[in-house]
Amino acid sequence: MQSPFKIFLSNLLTFSCFLSYSFIFSHLFAADNDLYKLEFSKPEFITVSTRDDFKIVGNPAKKEFVAPLPPNNDYQILNSFSCNKESLNIKEVSEYNRNVLLGNFATTNKIDSFKKNQLFMTYVMQFTRRKLVSSNESQDVKTLDDKALYLQSDDTLDWKSPDFRKWLQKNNLYKDKGESVFAFCNRIFKMLCDNGKYIYPPQCHWKASDIIKRRSIDIVGDCGVFSVLFVSICRANEIPARMLSGRWVADLKASKGLDARNVKTHVYLEFFDSSVGWIPVDVASALLFGSPSDPFQFFGSDPKTPFLILHFDSDLKFRFRDNQLRETQWLLFPYLHEMGSKWLVPGETHFMESSL
Repeated sequence: MQSPFKIFLSNLLTFSCFLSYSFIFSHLFAADNDLYKLEFSKPEFITVSTRDDFKIVGNPAKKEFVAPLPPNNDYQILNSFSCNKESLNIKEVSEYNRNVLLGNFATTNKIDSFKKNQLFMTYVMQFTRRKLVSSNESQDVKTLDDKALYLQSDDTLDWKSPDFRKWLQKNNLYKDKGESVFAFCNRIFKMLCDNGKYIYPPQCHWKASDIIKRRSIDIVGDCGVFSVLFVSICRANEIPARMLSGRWVADLKASKGLDARNVKTHVYLEFFDSSVGWIPVDVASALLFGSPSDPFQFFGSDPKTPFLILHFDSDLKFRFRDNQLRETQWLLFPYLHEMGSKWLVPGETHFMESSL
């Protein structure tokens, strides 16, 4: 048992670290007119291979699968893609109109019979990391063609709900007059880091109005919870924001498969500042690994480990051959659909490897 003096010293050290952390943030972001820019690293080319095992019972011709296709943007480019099953590149039918792969198991493309239940995909990707840095140069004003898309309220990002608006008002989470987008989003980040606790699995659904019902401002959840909440706060303040849903790449080895509960999935986010562009933010990683000596580590920088973005935001909807709509909140690995069924079923094993 520790002595009272040791307990006092321990508490004093903890309090000093907190003051140091708060001082660094307040010092770096106090000047609302400071200029920042994103630096882009040298592109990295990585081949990502996946294998997903499904249980196929009955007629394979009635089995379809839907899989994500990585989007192209300034920091991620899909150079090429291949799949061992007969498939089509289509658009899912939500407002986001995201690219997905829709295929079936009827054609095995001459693959050995014991592999008929396995779905193989290969992505050849180009990654470019971003890092936020101070700048003495005035920045060009950047525009966003699909701004309305990243301001909308949906089933998950339901920021227009009365309960969520009351929570924003109660916790002073509306942007002050004269407060820049950058400063406001950093205020959100600091609030969630100060009052958040990472836990997996989360104790609530990934829905903004459900997340804030648990407590006044203390937030408990996983990466999806903090991303949903941050993006919803931004959109309620007319700041375009979106979630980046995907899977880690470099730390996935070929030694063994990963079951559906351990597929190295992750969600972080980015908000749009017209003077900088899309700025990445990872609240969950800051809670788990943040250091007071590097406040830009998870506010303004992409992960150091390559991260494959599979789609922006959630609530994807699909129309299958039976002409019925099916939906899933996240599409982080392929799902199987059987004609006539209302369910989307994930594979039994998700296997991923990369060559750097």
